[in-house]
Amino acid sequence: MPAAYLTRTRGAVGLRLFILGILDAAWWSQIALVKHDLHLSSAGLSVALAGAPVGLLSAVRIVPPLVARSSSATVLRWAVRLAPVSVVLLGLAHGVIALALAATLGAASGLPG
Repeated sequence: MPAAYLTRTRGAVGLRLFILGILDAAWWSQIALVKHDLHLSSAGLSVALAGAPVGLLSAVRIVPPLVARSSSATVLRWAVRLAPVSVVLLGLAHGVIALALAATLGAASGLPG
């Protein structure tokens, strides 16, 4: 592989991780506010946040066939587009189920938390 290709690839991965860090920090800093605004108990918030592991498990099953069919670059491009959408959906959630679905999408698109 040419050195320029590897440099671009490493840069893209670094940028992806930087974006995920910003999105993750934005989400984690707002969890207490979300809990308060949605009038959730600790148990309700736990149920809603359980969507994240569901999203991770879904991604583990879905992503490898997508990478085999297209390429890791294509899958990464779509994941980068979905991560900010999932953060917006987390902010727009008005209940436990909506919050769990948004957390599922966020984790499936690569958002760590």
